[in-house]
Amino acid sequence: MSDVNPRTARNIPGDDVNSNVPPTPPPSSSAPSDSAGANGMRQCWICFATEEDDTGASWTQPCNCRGTTKWVHQGCLQ
Repeated sequence: MSDVNPRTARNIPGDDVNSNVPPTPPPSSSAPSDSAGANGMRQCWICFATEEDDTGASWTQPCNCRGTTKWVHQGCLQ
């Protein structure tokens, strides 16, 4: 048996223990709704309150983020 130097060893496709495991599929191309997250409701990414928790809050989208990081209370940004 020969010793293998991990610094110089090369990975050969199909030559590892997990070679029979299928690759993970790419994420779904369907984007979440522009108005809400996956649960159908806005949630502030700073305080985590939802639009149901704070009905009088003003919401803003300070960047082009999507999904759960899209919405934030105007007051939480200040």
